[in-house]
Amino acid sequence: MARISVATDNFNRSDGALGANWTADPNDEGASPVVVSNTCRNNANNQDGGSFWGADSFNDDQYSKVQQVQLGNSGTTYLGLLTRATTDDKMIHQKDSGNNVAKIWWWNGGSYTAIASASHTFADNKEWIAEAEGTTFRFIVDGSTIASGSNGSAPASGAPGVSTNQTTDIIDNWEGGYLGELPTTGINLRTLMGAGT
Repeated sequence: MARISVATDNFNRSDGALGANWTADPNDEGASPVVVSNTCRNNANNQDGGSFWGADSFNDDQYSKVQQVQLGNSGTTYLGLLTRATTDDKMIHQKDSGNNVAKIWWWNGGSYTAIASASHTFADNKEWIAEAEGTTFRFIVDGSTIASGSNGSAPASGAPGVSTNQTTDIIDNWEGGYLGELPTTGINLRTLMGAGT
């Protein structure tokens, strides 16, 4: 399936809260992703924070994508992407417990259910993509799927977003959208590409 963009954020603005297009997860540990130096990172260390894009609606089959710029402390730190997130339910696709494990979690009502776990050596300046398709969830780095799993009880709808835990793990150039088929007829290519009519 193609990834079709619905929303983007390059974080190129004044330092502070992500802004009105984003919805902070009220269940996190008092921390949240913020803008610092035209990038996105957590506003505290060792506290989970997440936000999802609330300004648009998304198909159930969806993705969340960032350009990961810098990995900070390699100890017990977490950084990732959200899919199908709401204020009380979400899927977390993340770098887990340092820089050598990829995990996919379902968070619901204060408890975590493991969906997938795999060894992976994370590095700076990589493209991260989280996908939710039906009951299957994937974590993709630079075009390669590094973790994948399924759960029929996991959330079926919501919005894509980001999940942070440290001020030293930095992400940039977020994009969220849906998984689907591009139309092959009946649409002007320049319109599809956002290049005008």
